[in-house]
Amino acid sequence: MAVEISVWGARGSIPYGTVDTSLFGSNTSCVSVKTAHQTIIFDAGTGIVGLGEALRQAHVKNIDIVISHPHLDHLIGLPFFSPLYEADVTIHLWSARRNALSDTKSMISEFIREPYFPIGIDQWAAKVSFHTFEDGQELGLAAGMSSGMTMSTCRLNHPGGCTGYRFECEDGVFCYLPDFERDDGSFDAATIEFLNGCDLALVDATYTPEDYEEHRGYGHNHWRAAGELCAKADVKAWKLFHHAHLRTDAELLAIERLAQSEFPNCAASREGDIYHLGCS
Repeated sequence: MAVEISVWGARGSIPYGTVDTSLFGSNTSCVSVKTAHQTIIFDAGTGIVGLGEALRQAHVKNIDIVISHPHLDHLIGLPFFSPLYEADVTIHLWSARRNALSDTKSMISEFIREPYFPIGIDQWAAKVSFHTFEDGQELGLAAGMSSGMTMSTCRLNHPGGCTGYRFECEDGVFCYLPDFERDDGSFDAATIEFLNGCDLALVDATYTPEDYEEHRGYGHNHWRAAGELCAKADVKAWKLFHHAHLRTDAELLAIERLAQSEFPNCAASREGDIYHLGCS
């Protein structure tokens, strides 16, 4: 069975939906990886709400959730993830240490509590475990990495830090790099090495080259910068990800056409996209 990768949210910053955003979707970052024996979720933006309902209906009972960083658009959907409220579900939450005082449990519990949310994590019925790692570590996900599968991590250039993930199996390699900005230096070199030779990458391409200058230092790429990194890393196919929240479908289609004119192996991520490793 090929590995199935599904996009449940591809926006950045904040969910924003109108009739002009229905093609690419309005939900923030959330991607699932399904293998024959496990389910891995990358980030808990608002896209995780619909994913949670799908997992509940499919009776999935063991789930790993890996968080790239604790900015709101990557966590906002977590309190509404329905498997958290089912007693027969086991969930493992993972994130990198961001400073000497932070760990995954404290980061989540500070977010899901009064006065920001009416209940806390102690109200979850599921069996939830929290795991904290250092960027650069390889993870042995608690739900069980099948033979031949690995999950590597790297620190990305983003305010406060962000973790990139590289999932490898016999069917291929998938990289998830949601929030980062080129630095023309050590971060770029490390990112190229991390992406090297992967089959599919979801890559931060929030800006256009024209609007990037007024957002320099915000921690996000424009599509040409993302494409140049992927080309240097010999990425087989890559998707523009973390779309600016106000981009309309028409604007994203135009950006996609421009990007494809320079990088034929790319496309803009759409909510609802399903990709497969191990298939042409």
